[in-house]
Amino acid sequence: MNKVILISGSSGSLAVLLKLLPEIKVSSNNSWVIVIHRKRYLDSKLERIFADNCTLKVSEVMHLDKMELNTVYLAPADYHLLINEKNEFELDFSEKIMFSRPSIDVSAITFAEKFKDKLIFVLLSGGNSDGAYGAKRVLEKGGEVIVQSPNEAKLAIMPNEALKLNPEIKYILPIEKINNTIKKINNTIKKTL
Repeated sequence: MNKVILISGSSGSLAVLLKLLPEIKVSSNNSWVIVIHRKRYLDSKLERIFADNCTLKVSEVMHLDKMELNTVYLAPADYHLLINEKNEFELDFSEKIMFSRPSIDVSAITFAEKFKDKLIFVLLSGGNSDGAYGAKRVLEKGGEVIVQSPNEAKLAIMPNEALKLNPEIKYILPIEKINNTIKKINNTIKKTL
């Protein structure tokens, strides 16, 4: 099975994503999922903005969409994003967590349970601790965690909280090293199979 790359963040992460997306190539044969804190009424064009900056197909998730390779999936505003046993996305409208829906922790935890060591979780800039517990579960299940370097994040709270809870995180990276590190992790996995 190929890797699932879960990229998440909040305030300050959009600019980072617009730098990362153009570097993603079809040859990676991964599935990419973006979960960022969004306001429904402000970003109806976000899917189009991402599509204009990426060579892969970009799709905002609909309930029970099947995850496919070489596609970038965007969690919709105002829903928690989960994955089921059939690799179908599920949208959940339960209560907000840390004032956010989608919650990064909810997605990271459910993806970690499903994909285990096939998951790479990337946590970017943000203004609260959402993602810290998700990172913990990803590590516990054998996945890899990459955190944006706090000193270059627009809001360092999110990366700092993840690092505080998970001091064993080994990938604390500037933006320009994130995609190459994802490729290196993939190559290492393939060589060991």
